Amino acid sequence: MKMKKHLLIPTVMTILAGALLITACAGIVMPVGSPSQTSTPVSQAQTPTAFTSPEEVVTQFLNSLIKDPSGKSSLEYLSTFLQEDIAADHALADLMAIQNMYRSFGISNSFLEDNGKRAFVQVGLNYGSPILREFVLIQENGRWRINNFVNYDIPSPDVYPYYQDANTAVFDYIQALHEDRPSFAWDLLQADTQLVITPTELETQANAIHNINVSALDLIKDDGERLVYHGSIWVDPNTDQKSEWVEGRNERWFELLNTLDGWRIQQISLMPID
Repeated sequence: MKMKKHLLIPTVMTILAGALLITACAGIVMPVGSPSQTSTPVSQAQTPTAFTSPEEVVTQFLNSLIKDPSGKSSLEYLSTFLQEDIAADHALADLMAIQNMYRSFGISNSFLEDNGKRAFVQVGLNYGSPILREFVLIQENGRWRINNFVNYDIPSPDVYPYYQDANTAVFDYIQALHEDRPSFAWDLLQADTQLVITPTELETQANAIHNINVSALDLIKDDGERLVYHGSIWVDPNTDQKSEWVEGRNERWFELLNTLDGWRIQQISLMPID
């Protein structure tokens, strides 16, 4: 199947999943854009600066979380959207889908997208056997900040590009709603879905939102050409207009299909999708 990157749709959140074998040893983090495999021990966290790379921000964030599992010391590494979500009594560990603290971690890959405005950093969290998590960073006030978590609840041999294109589609779609670009969101819908949802209806949805952001995406099912995700979405709705979105955290389930034009959103649901 041909894979393309597209703007995300409010229906499907695709997520990367991959099995990483990472051991706890010191390493040098490679710059964004080139794959790497390193493990990073706990070290003194530093305040991110305008010159701190995405990998360094993630490293400092994960170190600070080990030192302070409450997450209070880690907020400075997060975007405004994520900080608002966590401030509403939502635990940082829940967004990362972790129950216990990892012993060490290793950065396995990192790269830039959207003309360098968005960075993806893939990390293995070591619990004896590692689990894969991906951090999506944006530039905010001249600094890289973590804006989204991607959690892989199923094993996979490789994240890039199989899941990556699907993830990018989801994030682009939500960004299109946030930026009031309904036509971009509509282009990310699967052809059959476009027959029942018009661009005008998506424009109405976009107008009903002041701000929207995907806090976390969880890949929960991979049927080959079909992916199912659970999304935790932070929304600041326009209260002057009727909307299915509520203020604060919203849950949505997304079904994506792999088409000749790339991953497309088949449906968005308020209820779990089988």
